[in-house]
Amino acid sequence: MALLLTGGLGNDILVGGACDDTLIGLAGNDTLIGLAGNDSLDGGPGKDTLIGGLGEDSLIGGLGEDSLIGGAGDDRLRGNAGDDTLRGNAGDDTLRGDDDDDSLIGGAGNDRLGGDAGDDSLIGGLGEDTLFGGSDNDSLSGGLGNDSLLGGSDNDSLSGDSGNDSLSGDSGNDSLLGGLGNDSLSGGDGDDTIVGVDPSSNNPGVNEIDILTGGAGADTFVLGDENNAYYVGAGWFGFNDYAVITDFESGIDTIQLHGAIGDYIFGDNFISMNTPSLEVIAIVAGGYDVSQDLMFVP
Repeated sequence: MALLLTGGLGNDILVGGACDDTLIGLAGNDTLIGLAGNDSLDGGPGKDTLIGGLGEDSLIGGLGEDSLIGGAGDDRLRGNAGDDTLRGNAGDDTLRGDDDDDSLIGGAGNDRLGGDAGDDSLIGGLGEDTLFGGSDNDSLSGGLGNDSLLGGSDNDSLSGDSGNDSLSGDSGNDSLLGGLGNDSLSGGDGDDTIVGVDPSSNNPGVNEIDILTGGAGADTFVLGDENNAYYVGAGWFGFNDYAVITDFESGIDTIQLHGAIGDYIFGDNFISMNTPSLEVIAIVAGGYDVSQDLMFVP
């Protein structure tokens, strides 16, 4: 038999059963636990803790700084007002932060995360996740799997992590980091910094082909840092690892490289290492001579 449990003005503990239960905390700092079944949990005002448990659950935090945990199943979590923490855990979950500065963690499964308003932190976790930051300055991390990240408005930080990811900064001055895998990065409007690789890996960019698009604004395409040149593999000519810069604007955009200008050969549409193997690290669409738009990191 399904249960309808309603709290009062104090700090209540409501625990469902094996059926499809409805738990409503009302005022106070409440704890709602759905257990088995497809449950509906609404914390109401206060600093609440909601745990869905087994089944496909719906969790709404309400007013206050709430903690929502989906559990097993394809759950729907919504923080509402307050700085909320949402964890989907197992299953293909949908998480929405709503107002204020929220933390969303998808966990295992192919999850959908939306930060909405506020400076939000979104982590996809395992699976092929879709992350949308919304307004304000958000931090998005795809995790394992082939993820899709969209920053939204304002100045966002996007990291694909491992997998073949798609990153779009949208408007604002965004920072895009593709990580491991063959990634597609698009800065959108604003002055963006675009890095296709994982700079902390032993050989950044090896066996990767990344597509880098700046969009409008003065963008910086990073092909090296103080430690390494990126996309430098062991073969001849570099056919297995390079970046494709699709929309370089000479006099506006910048390419950052490791070392000094003598370490490279610049063609009309490519950049290669000045080594016997002639390792190509970037193809620059449009046939520009990019040698005047460079920034070197020794």
